[in-house]
Amino acid sequence: MELAAAGTPFLYFPLKNHFEQNFHVAHRLDRYAAGRRLEFATSTPEVIADACWPSCKGPRGSSRSKPTAPSGPRMLAELL
Repeated sequence: MELAAAGTPFLYFPLKNHFEQNFHVAHRLDRYAAGRRLEFATSTPEVIADACWPSCKGPRGSSRSKPTAPSGPRMLAELL
């Protein structure tokens, strides 16, 4: 989520049988249009390179991800 909040493009490989990574985390990343999900077992070096290339062309912060709420840290501090 830190990469999504920073607008940094990234690839992620959720563990095959890990429920939280495959459903909850994937759902949140999809909601923010952040990251690109790949399967480790079927990702050859060529597949990974092809997936990385579009992200490498732009400057940092130029990803197409939706902005996250900037008030998150303040809200957490108030709860504590």
